[in-house]
Amino acid sequence: MLPPKSPPAPVAATPAVVNHVFKAGLLGGAGALFVYLFAVILVTVMHQREDDWVGFLGLGVGLLLLGMLLILGGLRHIFTVVAQPSLRLSADGIESCIPSRKLFPGLFLPRPRMQRATISWADFLGTQTYTQSVNFVPVTRELWIKSRQGILKVDGSLFAGSPQRLQTWLLDYYEDVRRSGAEA
Repeated sequence: MLPPKSPPAPVAATPAVVNHVFKAGLLGGAGALFVYLFAVILVTVMHQREDDWVGFLGLGVGLLLLGMLLILGGLRHIFTVVAQPSLRLSADGIESCIPSRKLFPGLFLPRPRMQRATISWADFLGTQTYTQSVNFVPVTRELWIKSRQGILKVDGSLFAGSPQRLQTWLLDYYEDVRRSGAEA
């Protein structure tokens, strides 16, 4: 007779650090370029009207908006790297710490609020991958973890693996937990 199988060791998903650093540079750089071009156009138009003080005011407003875009757009992703989103699986269930998806407070805070959730295996109902596309081009990819408390939506860009790979990893671990519990 074989000894009972022990529950699998806890594992964690790897955060996608490079993705957020790239987004920080992309958001900050694109926003800075847009605001800078707007300020240059405004100064050029105002200079033709020979209203020097209005042109400098436009340049000042443009530089202020540039600074806000760099701070709010770029630093959000830098703080996400520092906060380290996590998805951990253990014999007790799923523990997650991901940035909150609330729109209004998130626009004005440079540091994203972290949403913590714990789902026991008894409350776990399943998973689903979701892809939102525009003109057949995928825009966002998510992993939805369904439980009795509701649906936990995990953004596909938070972790190194794709949502399909995370789903496979989670369901394989869940099967190991169920097998070890049935044999004990």
